[in-house]
Amino acid sequence: MGLLVKKLGAGAITIALVGCGGGSESDAKISSPESKVSAKSLSGVVMDGYLKNANVCLDKNSNSVCDSADGAIVLTDESGHYELPFEGDVSSYNLLVEALSGVTEDMDNPGQVLLSDFTLEAPATRPEIISPLTSMVSSIAQTTGVSFDDVAKSLASDLNVSEQTITSDYVGSSNNESQQIHMLARGITKVLQSAQESSVSGGVTEEHARKGSMQRLANLDVAALKQRTDNLSHGAKNTDQALAQIAGDYKNDLKITPDDIKGDKVLSRPNAPKNPAVNDAADTFDWHWAKPFNAISDYEFSLDGGMNWQSVTQKPINVGSGAIPQGNVQVRVAAKPERSIATGSVLVSDKAYTDTLVAPAPTALNLNDANNELDWTWATGFSSFQDYEYSVDSGNHWKPVTVKPQYVGDIAVAAGELKLRVKADGAQGRPAGLMAKSTQPLTVTPPKPTAPVVLRADDATDILEITLVQGFPNLSDYEINLGSGWNELATNPVQIGNVDIASNTIQVRVKANATNGRPAGSALVVTQPFTRATNKPSSPTLPVVDNANNQFGWTNVSGFADVSDYELSTDGGKSFSDVSNNPHDLSDSNFSIGDVCVRVKQTASNATGSLLCNDKPYSVTPVKPPAPNHGVVDDALNTFDWNWVSGFETIQDYEVRIEAGEWQPVQAKPVQLEDRAYAIGTIEVRVKHNPVDGRDAGEVLSNTDELTKQPDAPVAPTSLVVDDTANTLDWVNVAGFTAVADYEWSANSGSTWTQAVAKPIVVGDIAKRAGEVQIRVRANGQNGRLAGAAALTAQAYTQTPTLPAPSNGAIKVANNGVVPNMISWDYVNSGEYYDRAEYYEFTVDKGTTWHAVTNNPQFVGPKAYDKSDVGIRVKQNAIAGKENGVGSILWASALTGQFGAFEYVPMETWNQSSGFSLYHGWNGYDTKCIAQYNSNGEGEPTFWAVTSVSRSEDVFTRVSELTTCGINHWQLPKAAEALTLTTRSIDTLPSYAKYYLISNDSIAWLDEAGTAIAYINGVKTDAPSYSNVVVKWQLASGTELVADINSKLPTLDSFLYQQSTELTQATSFLTTWLATNQAKQKSYTALSSEANVKLSALNGLTASWEAQKAQQQELVSKLAFEAKIAQSRTDSESAAFIVKVAEFENKFEQLSKNNVALVGAIEATEFAEKLANIQSHSQSMTSAQATLLAANSGSAIHQATLAFYAALFDIESDYDTTDALKAALNNALNGIDNQFVALISAMTDLVTELDSTIAVHNADTLHTTAEDGLNRAHSAGFVVAQSDALIDGQFAKLDSLGRYLPKATSYQQGWRCVLDTNVLGTKRVWTLLSSGLPGSKDEVVYNAAGADLPSVVGAGGVLETANNDNLCGFNDWKMPHPNQIKSLETATVAGLNSASKTIDVNVFPNHKGLVPEYDKSYYSGGTRFYYWTSAASSSSKQYAYVFANTSERPGLRAFDLDGDSYDQYVTMARLMREDSAAWDYIASDGSIVADRASAQCAKHPTTGEVWQLFHNATPSERYKTFNNIQTELANYQGGMCGKSNWGLPSVDDVRSLIPTDAAVFPYAAPTSSDYSDYDYYVTNGTTGTSLEYVEIELGESNTRYNGSTSQSKFLYRFVAK
Repeated sequence: MGLLVKKLGAGAITIALVGCGGGSESDAKISSPESKVSAKSLSGVVMDGYLKNANVCLDKNSNSVCDSADGAIVLTDESGHYELPFEGDVSSYNLLVEALSGVTEDMDNPGQVLLSDFTLEAPATRPEIISPLTSMVSSIAQTTGVSFDDVAKSLASDLNVSEQTITSDYVGSSNNESQQIHMLARGITKVLQSAQESSVSGGVTEEHARKGSMQRLANLDVAALKQRTDNLSHGAKNTDQALAQIAGDYKNDLKITPDDIKGDKVLSRPNAPKNPAVNDAADTFDWHWAKPFNAISDYEFSLDGGMNWQSVTQKPINVGSGAIPQGNVQVRVAAKPERSIATGSVLVSDKAYTDTLVAPAPTALNLNDANNELDWTWATGFSSFQDYEYSVDSGNHWKPVTVKPQYVGDIAVAAGELKLRVKADGAQGRPAGLMAKSTQPLTVTPPKPTAPVVLRADDATDILEITLVQGFPNLSDYEINLGSGWNELATNPVQIGNVDIASNTIQVRVKANATNGRPAGSALVVTQPFTRATNKPSSPTLPVVDNANNQFGWTNVSGFADVSDYELSTDGGKSFSDVSNNPHDLSDSNFSIGDVCVRVKQTASNATGSLLCNDKPYSVTPVKPPAPNHGVVDDALNTFDWNWVSGFETIQDYEVRIEAGEWQPVQAKPVQLEDRAYAIGTIEVRVKHNPVDGRDAGEVLSNTDELTKQPDAPVAPTSLVVDDTANTLDWVNVAGFTAVADYEWSANSGSTWTQAVAKPIVVGDIAKRAGEVQIRVRANGQNGRLAGAAALTAQAYTQTPTLPAPSNGAIKVANNGVVPNMISWDYVNSGEYYDRAEYYEFTVDKGTTWHAVTNNPQFVGPKAYDKSDVGIRVKQNAIAGKENGVGSILWASALTGQFGAFEYVPMETWNQSSGFSLYHGWNGYDTKCIAQYNSNGEGEPTFWAVTSVSRSEDVFTRVSELTTCGINHWQLPKAAEALTLTTRSIDTLPSYAKYYLISNDSIAWLDEAGTAIAYINGVKTDAPSYSNVVVKWQLASGTELVADINSKLPTLDSFLYQQSTELTQATSFLTTWLATNQAKQKSYTALSSEANVKLSALNGLTASWEAQKAQQQELVSKLAFEAKIAQSRTDSESAAFIVKVAEFENKFEQLSKNNVALVGAIEATEFAEKLANIQSHSQSMTSAQATLLAANSGSAIHQATLAFYAALFDIESDYDTTDALKAALNNALNGIDNQFVALISAMTDLVTELDSTIAVHNADTLHTTAEDGLNRAHSAGFVVAQSDALIDGQFAKLDSLGRYLPKATSYQQGWRCVLDTNVLGTKRVWTLLSSGLPGSKDEVVYNAAGADLPSVVGAGGVLETANNDNLCGFNDWKMPHPNQIKSLETATVAGLNSASKTIDVNVFPNHKGLVPEYDKSYYSGGTRFYYWTSAASSSSKQYAYVFANTSERPGLRAFDLDGDSYDQYVTMARLMREDSAAWDYIASDGSIVADRASAQCAKHPTTGEVWQLFHNATPSERYKTFNNIQTELANYQGGMCGKSNWGLPSVDDVRSLIPTDAAVFPYAAPTSSDYSDYDYYVTNGTTGTSLEYVEIELGESNTRYNGSTSQSKFLYRFVAK
């Protein structure tokens, strides 16, 4: 009898071998029949922590339950120890441990029984340790057939720990590695508990739950699990919570469902392999193992999308040289029924493979940077190193390979620059092969690093701290030797311990780098000795790092049980403070490993103790994450989705709660829900709480839309009515489905369905048997309701006789033998002549689909079509406005000749080929691009086009701008195509396509990782100064298209969600605002302010919404084009893409509608603001009216009247805008979609509220009240003297009745006119403008002549209105003469352009010409304000005058009577009136006579000036030379009209007569009869040869040369003063 003792970790565990002849421990594979245990008992330790009162048995019946069939069942003790008696050979059995709820204790938490069961297993041949880790080793061994020991080694390697730690008593060891494995075991246990419990609650038996979870332990990603448990400390408050969270995240990996059970077997389904690696150049596919399946024989692959599978014999797989679509190459773990392993989940290729036309690239390029060597795996078919060449400069220069592996020299080569390929072989005509390039760099062997420097070497604290070497910032770069060999440096500072180490023993250096050959660095030799103190307490043990609660704990040193015995440091032992608690509270700060240390304090009886420091870092508690956003409910699919919170982009970060239940880890995104009803707010998602760092769970996102249970499919419609004459189908609706859009119909027995757009449906002129035409209720994609039952027609449809087929058809063949695949025909003439190509359509698939004809002859496509498939006919309703059925078909089978295949087709647009001449070939002028098919003319086209650039940096910009052939989003070919394309001989291309395709004839621009690179003949070349750029467009695979649109839909969805939120808020604001307004709960001022704030916010959205619309519009165009091209595909992904494009287009349409709704909301909010202002003014008007009516004294009445006028001004200004306001709102309203019911209602209510407000006050009535106030004040004795009304000493203010106003009165208070007191005897009065602004009612044309424009003259014009209204007490208003309007230039303003004076804005306050906004040059956007005059330039033009400002000189300009087209010219009317002067008529003797006919002169009553009169307009009498005028003047000096001081008038004198009083001076403008006659009046400014004159119509003066002998004749009129 013998006893074998095996030491495991810190304790000794025995296997009692009681029997004859002793024995030895077996190390064979578990499945080996030779593995026998002949002893009578098995013993060992069971642990997670040590398990007390757990059942241990031999699971002889393999039911994962300790029962009577298993023989002895024993309990473990408090150390987890068991001893199990047995009989016979037990080597084929598993040891089973049952940890039972309410019974078993985990001694990690002594005194607490488990709350849920779990099981552990180990082979009976390995009884020493039964733990979660040995259970996993056992599971992997049984799954893969690999030995227990080999699995243990592999698992230890994966976890970066020693094999012994996995299979030993890690609980009994205090080293860091054991503590990590202990925590990992606790995590695995939690996962097992959760999975087994969840499996049973899901309807699986306890036997299957236990058996399946043990079996699936092999698939658990234990390395990832360890990364999480490594952050936890035993004893920390947060540890159990963190482990529970880990269990929730991983339980589904071990959970068993009823579907996993086949008979008495539980099937295990391996995970998919990871990291697909498509190497198109080498024609290989690689992947990362799906743990624990690490053998090639474990896998199988498919090259046809999973239809056929074959065993993997090499890795990577060689997929062949043919083209393979994305997703068709697949790899999975093969089924192993004997081990209950089902086929694994599939890994699919994420890129397509293209045809390989040259030698494939070698694979597995490996650079040994240390040895400066290149190695590889042979390219298929090339297994001699002499077949290869390599380049170290990105392929610019090549060297032959001389050995394998190839030494390349100690040089620096960036990743990707070292390339390898099969050499060209001229003898065999083989070009160079595809290139493989390095993925890692080569470096020059680095020099030996310098030594670190001692920062601190403290024997008292047993600490060594170093300063790291520059360039080596990581502790993993260093190693330390304490006298017994080199080990990796784990912490800095280093805790040396209470040991004796002599001076110059400890060394630290940078480690050698085996990868790049760098030698180990120079060593730091520590001169400080470390000594062992005999009275120095040992360090505390088991550091407890509780990052969540910011605490640090430890296990006390024996003999030092009080916290006062300890001191703590947070700076790595440099300084210490007293400890108050264990665990000790720390500040919420960042502490690195080794920063927080504790030790026994120094006392009289002992030295300071050795340090225990934190083995995990502390971090500042992160902030609470925000809620996810954009929650999306899919009622049809019963899912809830959301957008990630930044920084939390995996489903493991989230948890979900349904209907206020428990929070559960998210297992999939979107969350899959049961098909039932869910109320709003009952589905909640948030970022999980992180118990490791204490971060709180995030804010909650809940569903804002309800979900419904999927309705039953509707019944069929009834009472079908077939109208064969009208070609319609009618029906009786299914109850609950009354909209036409609820229905769809089919004309091919239900194969395809079309949405109904009218009732009855127009089915068309078709021939269909009874039952072929069907109708049903459509499926509802929103709530998942299936399509209803179909109702079938009981009557047939017949077809109207068709037009004849085209005749004399021919398949056209060019004179050079080229088959252009064109059909020509004679046009059909059957009473109606169908004589244009566009009246026809053609088919190439026997009539399944028809295409529009664009030319005769018509190109039908690039394939060698079967003639029986090709036909042409007149299309239905071919001629606009006329009806006809489709014509009979001319089939090509009746024609001579054949169709041929075209690889390259010249195209005018993407869907129309270029013209073709039988003698000259393809029309090069039409050709814009080339469509390339395969050699059979089949497949989807790749389009090629050409543009040009002069600079390399412009290439991508130019390409992005191209819209050639109606295609957007052209691209540069990729650099990977360089060898194939740029080495292609131009002679292999058809002449008509050479210009558009890349060949060896010219430089090509290619896209190399986002940079435009020039290539020629397969190699890079310098960028030319000017060159053509060949671009391509090719439709991506269905999978890529779906992935692309799926990546874009969330952005659109997110923006739609934002729009919906904003519009809902805007509508809610308007609704609330209206209710508050109507209830008068707030002042109108407050309501106006609120609307203004909201308006600013809404206006702030406009630019971003329009930008988003433009961006999405471009995207829609791209997707729609792709969908058109994809129509010919039959794969499910492309079909799904087309559906999604339609979905995208619908969503874009919604986006556009939302933008329109935003415009409406903005208009409505602006309307609301103005409405509140109008209401405020109306309220003020009511108050002013009451004040006026209550006033008694003249002064009070007048003041109240002025206030009344001010209120009236606001009201009228408001009323002037209401029509435009309502028009703008109605215009916006008309564009809003009916879905925005609440917004439309609010906008309508706003208009109603405005109409109600306007109805409160009538403007005409108010004017009457105002004028009555003025009269009441006057009657009460209130009078304003002229001197009190004067402005600037010349102009006096007048009210609307013509009475003086105090000079402080404003226009708003009723000031309407001014009296010019400087013009004596005529009472000249001028009107004021109401605002003077461009676009206001002051801007008028002169004569609208019937057009709907405000004008000066004509019915309803400014003149008529002023006279009818008796404005300012006058009804003789008129337009001023230019001379009169110039008299308003009374104000001296500095800086005027070519003038010293201009109009006085104190007198005429609404003249805007001097406002800086308008006083700018024309070219700077300045505005010119012109005032109409009475002077006409012609029958169609009228003069207007502009006053000087700093940018404009004064002057007249002629405008069309109905206005001008210049926005910068504003024409206005300033009316004038004045009394006529009562001239005295004087006879030649100076006496006054009664009538003009008897008079020779006229005397002005105010100035006393006497003017010469004329009695005819005879030119010979009226026009005289200057000499004759002087003679005539001398004759007048003899006492004419009693005056002897006659003379020529001055310029001002003449102008004083302008405009001419026609009653006094009727012949002032005679008509000239001679070319030497001038219509100028000579003035007294004439001197010598300079003649001064005035033009009588406009009053403009000038001078001209006039010699003494001049025969030029002028007008004259003498004056005597």
